[in-house]
Amino acid sequence: MKKRRGLIWLVGYLAGVLIIRFWFGPRSEMNWFTYEMVHNGILFFVPLGVFLVVVGLFKRRFLPYALLILCANWLIFADPIIRIPMPPSRKDDLRVVSYNVAHGWIDIAGVRKVLAESSPDIVCLQESAVDPKEIESSTRVLARRLGYKYFVQESFNGILSRYPLRLENVIDVPTKWGKKTFPEVVISTPEGDVRVISVHLEPSWIAGWPPDLSEWKPTLSKVVVDRRSQAEMVLARVRLSKEPVIVAGDFNGPPYTEVPTRFRQEMTDSFAAVGGGCGMSLLPKLPYQRIDFAFVKGLKPQSAVVVDSNASDHRPAQFDFSFHSVAK
Repeated sequence: MKKRRGLIWLVGYLAGVLIIRFWFGPRSEMNWFTYEMVHNGILFFVPLGVFLVVVGLFKRRFLPYALLILCANWLIFADPIIRIPMPPSRKDDLRVVSYNVAHGWIDIAGVRKVLAESSPDIVCLQESAVDPKEIESSTRVLARRLGYKYFVQESFNGILSRYPLRLENVIDVPTKWGKKTFPEVVISTPEGDVRVISVHLEPSWIAGWPPDLSEWKPTLSKVVVDRRSQAEMVLARVRLSKEPVIVAGDFNGPPYTEVPTRFRQEMTDSFAAVGGGCGMSLLPKLPYQRIDFAFVKGLKPQSAVVVDSNASDHRPAQFDFSFHSVAK
C-alpha cells in the first residue's frame, strides 16, 4: 500500500512538472497565470525535489523515487543539449559576448577582466547602469578602458564594438518601468556589415520592497503584453534588415518559453545550434536557467559557451559566428 501511494505521488508530481514544461511553457505569455506558472513554477518544483532527496536519505525506501524526481526536474527544466559543444575558434569568426552586468558597478573590474580575456569583437550589454557618484555609464567606461566604440541609451542597454558603427538607432519598446529602449547598430566588420540589437526583455518583478502584492496580478498582466510587444518590435526590425542580424541579450525566460520560441521560428538559436550542456547563465555560483541568448540570421554559429565568472548575477554568454556559411 505504501509503495502504491509513493508511486501515485511520483506520477502526480511528474505530471505537474510535464504540464508546466510542455503545455504552459510554449504559452507562457498567454496571460498572467501562465506566465507565473512557467517562470516561477521551477522555483517550487526544483527545491521540492531536493527536499525529497534529503528525506530519502533518512527513509531509504523513498530514496529511489526522490532521485528519479530530481533527475526528471533537471532534464525537463534545464533543457540540456546532449552533445559535445564546438570549441571556440577565432580564425575569421566574429566573436560576440552577451552580458548582463548587474547595473555595471557591482564589479566593473571583474567585468572588464572577463571581456579582456574573451577579446570579443562585439559586446551586447544589459543593465549597463549609471554610477551615481560619477554620473557615468559603465558602457562608456568599459569602452574607454578596452578601446572599443560604443552606443548606449538611457535604459542602460549598450553595445561595444571593435569595428566602426555605421548606423545607430533605438527601438522604443513598451515597459512598466516608464522608458526602455533597445540599441540597434550596423557594424562594419572586415567581412561585411552586420546588424546587432541588444535586448533586455521585461522581467516580472514588482519594484520596491516589501512588494505591493495588490499589484502582483496587474503587473504580471502588463508584463506578458509588453514582452510580446517587445519581441514583435525586434523581429520587425530583423525582417527589414538587408544585413545579417544578431539579436543578443537577456530574455528573462528559459528556452522553452513563448518569446524565445517565437524568435526560433525566424532566427537560429546559437547555443542550441552548436552549444552543449545546459548553457545556464542566471546566477554565477549556482546557475539554474539559460536566459541569455544570441539569435542570428544570415550568419552561421560556430561555437557557443557560457563563461565562468562571478562579476555579475549573470554569466557572460560567448558566441562565434562565420560570414562564410549562412544559416536561416
